[in-house]
Amino acid sequence: MIRAVVFDLMGTIAVSAHEDVGWLEFMHERLTEHGLVGTVAQLEDAWNATETRPSAAGHTPFEEKIRRVVEAIGLDLSWEATLAFAEETCERSADYLNVDPDALILSESLKGKAHTPLVTNYDHPPEIHRFLMTSGLDRWLDPVIISGELGIWKPDPRIIQAALDAIEVEPGEALYVGDSRVDVEAALATGVTPVLIARQDGRADPFRAKEDDPEVEFADLIRQQRVHVIRRLTEVEDLL
Repeated sequence: MIRAVVFDLMGTIAVSAHEDVGWLEFMHERLTEHGLVGTVAQLEDAWNATETRPSAAGHTPFEEKIRRVVEAIGLDLSWEATLAFAEETCERSADYLNVDPDALILSESLKGKAHTPLVTNYDHPPEIHRFLMTSGLDRWLDPVIISGELGIWKPDPRIIQAALDAIEVEPGEALYVGDSRVDVEAALATGVTPVLIARQDGRADPFRAKEDDPEVEFADLIRQQRVHVIRRLTEVEDLL
């Protein structure tokens, strides 16, 4: 019996018709105002070479990473400017996101039937909490587990397990609905049944790597029905 449906956020509940929100170009433009002379490609290289990790100073992983990236490219940016820069970048990215209307329909149909936690990889938790509150999703998704707060990122199964522990549900009693490779990997590693949302209209997570195509990568498991594929979130109810 399914007692919990655990959800990813970006590309699953929060979707965008834009393939690229241009966040890196936005960062480059703003850092140029602070003296950056390199190219977008050089900034991307520095970003990819910098590990994402929790901050010992109480900052979000995103703020900490920005700080280490600007130091690596030779910029002198105050912490005050770094924090404002992180906030501005996340707010701009959030402007591209909308709640899938099917998520709201599903939230009503799941009431009284299953717990509905959120487990998401995101390095700036304040933006997630703001998005959930302004969209009204905070009244449906509980508990909310964010990698930037827990210090664990999918596909590490401990992040999904944290949600299951909070609601006292066993992995075999849960589904995990997501849109990316790490979602499927994390669910499988936790012992939760993965449900892959693969919309035919192309709405997805604008931050996901373009080469990430879990419907191809997990084709064998899909054929074996160890990974379920849905085209609309409302199809989740058929799996209960």
